[in-house]
Amino acid sequence: TVPAFCNYFKKVINLTFTEFVNEYRINQACRMLLTDKSITDICYECGFANQSYFSKVFKQIKGKTPMEFRKEVAK
Repeated sequence: TVPAFCNYFKKVINLTFTEFVNEYRINQACRMLLTDKSITDICYECGFANQSYFSKVFKQIKGKTPMEFRKEVAK
């Protein structure tokens, strides 16, 4: 069942399934931010439904916004 899977996943990985998926998506976004694609395009290509949620999750995981990350990497 779904709850059993989620409980097992959290026990083994020590993250909820959603946290795991979000971290994976943000790591993909970091790679894409090295290109010249727009942040909006990257947001949707990584599976997020809207840019504000993408930015919120990105900042939670990376400690900076996607734009700050891009500027820092471009140095």
